[in-house]
Amino acid sequence: MIKRKLLTILGDSRKRRHLIIAIIIFVVAQVLMGNFYRFGGEHSYFTIGSAKFAFFNIPFMVLTGLYGMMPSAFLVLSLFIFGVFTTIQKAYLFFPYLVVALAVFLPARFRWYRKPFLVVLEIAILSFILGNGYFFAITFANPMGVYYISAFGQVCLFLSEVPECFITVMLLWIFYTKTEEDVRADFYCSRYYTADYEARLAVGKEEKESVLKLNVLMFSICMITIIVITSIMITMRLFDLYAVSASSGENSILTSEIDATRWKQQAFQDILEGTREAKAKDENAVTIPEFRFINQVHASYVTGMPLAITSRSMLRQLSMMLILVIVPLLIINNWILQEYIVVPVTNLESFMVGYVATPETERREYICKAPDITPPYHNELYQLHNALATLVNDVENYVSTIQHQRTVEDNLRIQRLAAEAKSSFLINMSNQIRTPISSIMGMNTMIMNTTHEVETKAFSQDIRNSAKTL
Repeated sequence: MIKRKLLTILGDSRKRRHLIIAIIIFVVAQVLMGNFYRFGGEHSYFTIGSAKFAFFNIPFMVLTGLYGMMPSAFLVLSLFIFGVFTTIQKAYLFFPYLVVALAVFLPARFRWYRKPFLVVLEIAILSFILGNGYFFAITFANPMGVYYISAFGQVCLFLSEVPECFITVMLLWIFYTKTEEDVRADFYCSRYYTADYEARLAVGKEEKESVLKLNVLMFSICMITIIVITSIMITMRLFDLYAVSASSGENSILTSEIDATRWKQQAFQDILEGTREAKAKDENAVTIPEFRFINQVHASYVTGMPLAITSRSMLRQLSMMLILVIVPLLIINNWILQEYIVVPVTNLESFMVGYVATPETERREYICKAPDITPPYHNELYQLHNALATLVNDVENYVSTIQHQRTVEDNLRIQRLAAEAKSSFLINMSNQIRTPISSIMGMNTMIMNTTHEVETKAFSQDIRNSAKTL
């Protein structure tokens, strides 16, 4: 099945081109984001004075904006696996990218790029998630919480992501609205900005979600939600038990409480030291606590000396890691179910509904014009498709046979009626003609018996011969 699918893609030049483009963007995004994860963003920002501007998220957002959530789910899952095998303590840092993928896909799907103010709102949302959201993800998983926070620092975090978000959104806007119609129709997200989709919207034939598709999706979400909540509750209970047990020993590794005063003092001391170091290098330097905190977290993981944790901070990290695994798997699982189960069933349902609704005289033409909906794999659905195809062909052949017989019978009936009409006509005409002819022959006989003129008798003889012939 996979081999045949791959051969089909490679045999189609358009699909082959899309596959190459997707792989290139996927690899570039993975390299840039993996570099940021591994080395703490040392080479992932443009630095202008005290300001830092990111650029490494552009390929990831472009990938999502072109091909939807599926490649993004694969990318986030592969990055998480990479994090598990390198520095598992900070694998949770990829959590904001799930939100970013949704923030790119949903506005594209609901056609935000048609209105300028929604485009500006999209830039702001993405900048907040990648800047402020990334910071809050780190603080959420840190024992100290959101203590390193200031209005100036939050603005700087937001502004640091504006350039790359602006570039990404502008690239997608240009692609959605300025490229050729055929090019846009080939990509998953840009097809919502084609003239064909606009026409279908105008006549009220916009794409409707399959009920079966929604049911499968909702069932998957419910089951995954139950699994996540159950896992978190069990983990929370175990962590509390281990924390209580560990606190009774001398070498306590995991605790449920931290000394908030000591952490605050260290935070203030760190800010002061950072400010003195920056001022020593440049009198006009500006120290941003949020950036310093993020750098400290990354540096602590790189050096193998992560910040102290508590049972609850560990639980928060674990929760984000669970979501990082489960949500991409949910997206991938949903795509597989849609592609290999729901879509074939929906296609069969649409074909049969259209077949039944088509007038009997036009059904053969409907079958000829219907697109190929054969499932790409051999299983029960494939057998069902073949059985329905055989049934439809048999029905059409039977109907054709009945129509042919009906046509022959109609022709025979018409010929019989025509013959009867002809006979009736001839009988009537014969009766109508015989009476005057008899009169004419009687009068002509009297003329022949009474006249002595040779010429008149010749004429009468001609009349008699013609009357007998008639």
